[in-house]
Amino acid sequence: MTPYILETQDLEFKYDDGTFALKGISLKIEKGKKVAVLGSNGAGKSTLFLNFNGILKPTKGKLLFKNKEVKYNHASLFELRKSIGIVFQDPETQLFSSSVYQEVSFGPMNLKLSKNEVIERVEKALQDTGVSHLRKKPPHFLSYGQKKRVSIADILVMEPEVIIFDEPTACLDPKHTLQIMKLFDTVRQKGTTVIMSTHDVETAYSWAEQILVMKDGLLVKEGAPEDIFRDEELLNNADLVKPFVLETYDELVKTGIINSETITPRNKNDLFALIQKIEK
Repeated sequence: MTPYILETQDLEFKYDDGTFALKGISLKIEKGKKVAVLGSNGAGKSTLFLNFNGILKPTKGKLLFKNKEVKYNHASLFELRKSIGIVFQDPETQLFSSSVYQEVSFGPMNLKLSKNEVIERVEKALQDTGVSHLRKKPPHFLSYGQKKRVSIADILVMEPEVIIFDEPTACLDPKHTLQIMKLFDTVRQKGTTVIMSTHDVETAYSWAEQILVMKDGLLVKEGAPEDIFRDEELLNNADLVKPFVLETYDELVKTGIINSETITPRNKNDLFALIQKIEK
């Protein structure tokens, strides 16, 4: 039996103003997978995430966590939100404490962990996100990028089974974007399921194992990165473009410079390695 950690069955959600944000979403996410969710603004990505950890309750349909249907009572939701953490797109909605250290320590302290474990977790989260030197700073005095990394530390410190990142690299410089993506890989190696929404097709193609494409509240396609980004009709309909690495590789194959039987590159280093073999 495939260990699905999250599943939705005909999930619908309608806001109070009558807007249908989700229209019959059915999907399955395996435990430990790296998943990217693509779609333009208003596609329903954030609404789906809020349904994933029970902040929003579906208007219709079911949400299953570890093959069990989610119940919407206080005790069940507490356990669900302890297991599924969300890092929101705007860090301002998440940060409230008087210092970075207090901010990151708030969650694990509420879990009634020992003092030593809280300290250990907080120190690791601060170090992993590169904000250890900001521990005494008030969050509202930080730059947007620094706030973003503190909000990620906020969730990492809780050690959830699923971490959902809503546009985690938006407004980050290239150095910290690379640092955060490496951190996601480290988190995933521990068995954590990592789900990320992004507008960056290059990042989605190189990083994800599974891609979900949404448009107008619908899941229009899911699959492996190559399958998604070689579907020209899908790319046109969902306002997506083919990643540069894949586009370059396909052109090299088309012109006969590279054999089509070679492994399709997922990042620029893979592509450079193929080109170097040609030159030899």
